[in-house]
Parts: sequence; structure tokens; C-alpha cells
Amino acid sequence: MNSLLRILSCLFMAANATITATDRAFSQSSQGVALVQEHCAMCHATGKVGSSPHQSAPPFRRLGNSYDLDKLQEALERGTILPSHPDMPLFKMDRRTAREIMNYIRSIQE
Repeated sequence: MNSLLRILSCLFMAANATITATDRAFSQSSQGVALVQEHCAMCHATGKVGSSPHQSAPPFRRLGNSYDLDKLQEALERGTILPSHPDMPLFKMDRRTAREIMNYIRSIQE
């Protein structure tokens, strides 16, 4: 009986950790969505479907095909993203903001 309680306790803790990690990932993804909608959606397609409003702006769901996403996150943090079209502003953001945006972008890659 004692070992059954230990097993059930371990299963409960594992399930709780999984739910917490999922909630945290969803929260970060939601924050990333809000940030890209606010700062990027006027030019880029920011979802899993659709065309970019600005003809030269790549859809975010395809960025992983052309860029190393880890290096893209570093570039966001340093403010060294080279504009891919003349209307693109330079961005520099803190580590947390760059991570949230990149977590979202990673979640929608084709």
C-alpha cells in the first residue's frame, strides 16, 4: 500500500509539473502574440496563415527557413537585425521580450 501511495504521488507531481510547464509556455506564447501584433503585424504575416501586408516582409511562420532563429533572438537583443526591406525599423529589446517573441515565432514555424 505504501509503495502504491508513492507511485500515485509521483504521478500526481509529474502531471502537475506538465500542466504548469504547458501553462507557462501558453502564457509566453500569448505574450509573444501580443508583442508581434503590436510591433510587427503592420508589415509581417504573424500567424500560421496569410500574406504579409508589406510585400517585402517575410511571413514569420517561414523565418526558420531563411534564418537561424537562435541568432535572430540574439540580434533582437543587440539591436543588430539588418532590415530586409527599406521600411523596416531597427529594433533593440530586452532579453525577456526577445525570448517571448522568438518563442512565439518558433511555435508557428512551418
